[in-house]
Amino acid sequence: MNLFCYTAETTITEVGQFVRTKPLDVYRAAINAGMEVHGPQYWIYNGFDGNPNTRFTLQIGVPVDSITESVAGYSVVAIPATECAIAVHNGAWSELAASYEKLIGEVLASGRSLSGIAREAYLHIDFNNPKNCRTEIQLGLLPL
Repeated sequence: MNLFCYTAETTITEVGQFVRTKPLDVYRAAINAGMEVHGPQYWIYNGFDGNPNTRFTLQIGVPVDSITESVAGYSVVAIPATECAIAVHNGAWSELAASYEKLIGEVLASGRSLSGIAREAYLHIDFNNPKNCRTEIQLGLLPL
């Protein structure tokens, strides 16, 4: 998947500053550059370890068909296929931690190890009624 994205170094406690505003910037920049958006916004957490104070690389992006031109402040990265444990969280993002805890517990109970990459695909966003939100959580797994 080609992901047109904005990248930042942040922590979980700081990540809220990007909600709503940065995804809109990403969509606008991609469309203004003539790219076709082909899916929901993704937030990718590289180096995420669950500690709220650990700095990690955050990519906020949208899948695009192809690269038409470079855009200052953004990049297009090829997101490789990777084995993931997946769960769909239905409800407010303030309750995402419970879904993560459950999925992580299932992964560890199965004897698998996490790769340190987490992705969230925002399948349905409803700021007026957060209980209607639908988010796919993807946790990268280390090879067997």
